[in-house]
Amino acid sequence: MTTNSGFDYTSLLPGALESTLQTLTKVYQDNSDQLNNAYLYTVLPGVYTSAPNIVRAKDIQFQVAFRSFPSLRNFISYANLLVSLVPAVTDRDALVSILLPEASGWQQLDVSDLAALNTEYRDIFKSYLPILDPILTNLQKFLAELATVDKSNPPAWFHQTLFDTLRPILSFASFRDGVVGESSLAGILGLPISTVSTPLNKVLFPFFPTSPNPKVTIGKAVQENLIDAIQAYSGTVGSLIPLFSAFADTCATLAAEQAAIVPRIKDNSPGKQPATGDQCIVAWNGVVDAATGFINLLSGGSSTSAASTASTTSLAQKSFRVATTATASLTPGDVTAAFGPPSDASTTLPEMSATTGQIVANFNKILTLPFVDDLKVKDKNEVETSVYTVMVNCKRQYEALQGTTVEIVRDLNGYSLLQDVILPMVNTSDGLSLDEFLRTNLPLVMKYGKDAKKIATDTQALLTEFEGWLEVLNKNIDEINKSIDANKAALDEAQSAYDSAKAGAIIQGILGVAFTAVAIAALAFGQGSLAAGFGMSAGTNFAMMINDAVKAGKLSVVIGNLKNIISNSKVTRDQLGIVIPLFRNIIDLMGTIHTVWETISTSLTDVKDTYNLWNNPAFFTPESIKGALADWREVHVQSEKYISIVAGQSSSFAQAFKSTQANVRSALSTSADEPPPPYEIAVLPGYEKLLGQSLSAEERVGRFRAMAKASDINSLITALSPPSLTLGSNRSQLNDAANSYRQISSLLNGVYNDSANDATRLANTITSNLIPSLSKAIEFYIKFADGQEDPFAGGTSQAAMNGMIAERWQELNEGSNLAKAAETVFINFRNDSQGALNLLTRHVNELNQQIATKEATLRDLRADYDKWSWVIYWPIPPGIGAIIYVIIDSITQTTNELNKLRNDINKLNSTQNYVTRVQQMSVDVGRTTSALSQSWSALTTKTNDLQVIVGAVVINPVIVEAVRPVVQAQWKAFSNALKQW
Repeated sequence: MTTNSGFDYTSLLPGALESTLQTLTKVYQDNSDQLNNAYLYTVLPGVYTSAPNIVRAKDIQFQVAFRSFPSLRNFISYANLLVSLVPAVTDRDALVSILLPEASGWQQLDVSDLAALNTEYRDIFKSYLPILDPILTNLQKFLAELATVDKSNPPAWFHQTLFDTLRPILSFASFRDGVVGESSLAGILGLPISTVSTPLNKVLFPFFPTSPNPKVTIGKAVQENLIDAIQAYSGTVGSLIPLFSAFADTCATLAAEQAAIVPRIKDNSPGKQPATGDQCIVAWNGVVDAATGFINLLSGGSSTSAASTASTTSLAQKSFRVATTATASLTPGDVTAAFGPPSDASTTLPEMSATTGQIVANFNKILTLPFVDDLKVKDKNEVETSVYTVMVNCKRQYEALQGTTVEIVRDLNGYSLLQDVILPMVNTSDGLSLDEFLRTNLPLVMKYGKDAKKIATDTQALLTEFEGWLEVLNKNIDEINKSIDANKAALDEAQSAYDSAKAGAIIQGILGVAFTAVAIAALAFGQGSLAAGFGMSAGTNFAMMINDAVKAGKLSVVIGNLKNIISNSKVTRDQLGIVIPLFRNIIDLMGTIHTVWETISTSLTDVKDTYNLWNNPAFFTPESIKGALADWREVHVQSEKYISIVAGQSSSFAQAFKSTQANVRSALSTSADEPPPPYEIAVLPGYEKLLGQSLSAEERVGRFRAMAKASDINSLITALSPPSLTLGSNRSQLNDAANSYRQISSLLNGVYNDSANDATRLANTITSNLIPSLSKAIEFYIKFADGQEDPFAGGTSQAAMNGMIAERWQELNEGSNLAKAAETVFINFRNDSQGALNLLTRHVNELNQQIATKEATLRDLRADYDKWSWVIYWPIPPGIGAIIYVIIDSITQTTNELNKLRNDINKLNSTQNYVTRVQQMSVDVGRTTSALSQSWSALTTKTNDLQVIVGAVVINPVIVEAVRPVVQAQWKAFSNALKQW
């Protein structure tokens, strides 16, 4: 192939990319061979010996190499594009205008952590060598002592066997006990087992001297089979230390060469010798071969496999050869694999929905548990705080992340709908070219994938923080149990000495291990959950309780209550533990969503790389794309379900979609004696008459190929009609809810001020934020609906219809943003109201615990009364009968306290039920906000369909007469329904 050489192609050359990739491949191959050889190295045959973590070392190199794949695929895609353009585009500016954006969008090879990874890699081997050094030193010491051994001044090992002498020296080896270990060592040394298992004094100085001298035989065996072998292994390990440095340096060079491509194109500096287009093509073909070789090497193949099939011809010529030989073998399954979604796309979303529900439910449960506001942990700034505080913060962060996932899934949903509209139009005469299809999709996929990856990373960070809190809580609760056991004797001593101050200090010290300073301060004054857990009476404080218990000899009861508090705290700890695997599952699933986008991107990149193979209208028939369309529609259904669950609406989109799917499949089906031309679809009975024109088969191909979802007049009406929308609530109901919260605030004021403040805040949120945002969204919707009643008001020409559609797109964007804003306000409100309900529930649980403690106290007092009631009439000594009156007073006081607690809990239960009813209203509002948002999404789809129809149908008076009254009636009814707000 000869290309135009009218300008110098030097600035478009790949620089040293090819040679750098070849070096990278060789270094990686050499390093891998050496690491593999070291991994298989046998130091002491038949005996396990410790070794450096070579698996981790290999993994470090592999992970760095593997993350170069996106950059290498960028090189291949770019080369493909350049090779196809250079022969055809003779103007440098025109060529650069296409190539520069492509190169500017490359994913740069990340080399920022190579120094740290090199340190980790080197430490794997450097930290191992000190294990071998003392072994060699001690073996050489043994040889020196062996050579000069003297019975009159024997060494320490003289009466030991050779096995017992060498086994502890060979600390990195695992010899078995007894004859098995002795046999192993004898085999390694090449000595008789009797030499290894007999005491050395008898071996070295036998009754009858032998030849050769045992000292020489043993010394030679130890030198050759132990010292030399271990020194050789030490040298092998040492030789691995610098390997990664060479690989890292080559990666850094590759990154620098990659980064130099764009500046070189922009600078356009001439070379010493002008480069021709043919030279440019050859150079980039070399890059492709080198990149493909490296990819094959890492994928388990040979680095030469690509080169063996490569030729000096251009990529365009290669693709053409593939196209001519593979066309007949392509099947609809190939089209589905290339243009459909990955299988994970539809199966991941239902699991995400279920896991999200479990996590939120567990958060809500945690926030209602006893002592959750008293147990302490440290936040990420090492500041002491309560479990309740960090859980509320964690729950809010998680809910914020989930709100972001809705946007990511909306991206996936929108992309699936986009495929449903544009995939049937690919490679049709008046549809989209394959170039246009790829330019439309690839930037979207890359953006969506990047967003999904960020969410997965953020969720992982939140999990790490959560695990840190749980670890601290576990440690604190374990420590408090140890502290109880450790201080038992001291508490018994305090009881015996009636030393209430000492007992109180010990108990407060125990509590200080796991409970916040605020909770302990409240306990000192007889307030808070801890005071309730100890069963303290109203008007008493901690010191009084301890003093009374010590005097009455009932400090053991206080200790029992303390243990109950710890037991209840473990429930909170265990509940936190349940959330951990759920979090991990969400992270894995978000990683899968990211992988979905990467897989789509890879599929489209592969299509782009084999452009000439796919650039064939014969591949894009209704039959061949049926599988891809069906898979994308399933992704759409699952996306809608996920959005509905997270946003709080139980949607029937899936059911509605089944009929749509059936209609489309019917519209796509063909039946004829001969295979129809690409995209021919049957004209339904009466449709030709309605259009007022007769169409040949060829004309139908051109006119109707873009009408896969609009093959009759009803589909045109559907595209112009309003979406389905049911408002689950109205302004009056929201105002009633605000008034209810104000009444709740009034009821709880002075009883539980925190819950009263929550209710006031929620009332203000409804009136100041929720109602205005919903009203603004709905008022805009009403205005929009009124403008849709006559779609033909501006005329029926294609220009007039396109103008109407352009205006509609603008309004769709504004309306959708307003609906999303209202939905966001509602989600924040819903989370806040759930937090208020959680707090109320916790108060109820605390009161129930206080009641249980008081009832136990009352039982003890009544038992004391039965025990002492006989002394009430006992005259001697005077005043002894007063004991029973003290007990009666305590019974009366405790009974009164119980009655008060029961009154409080009845009030709280009533309030809680009230809040639950208001929460049901919140569900209705959730349906409203979600329905608004999804209806705008449905309008987006309808407008896409409308744009396709307008480009394919001449709208004549017959169509106007059939469509206008139906559309007017539907939009009028839609507007009236909105006005019920």
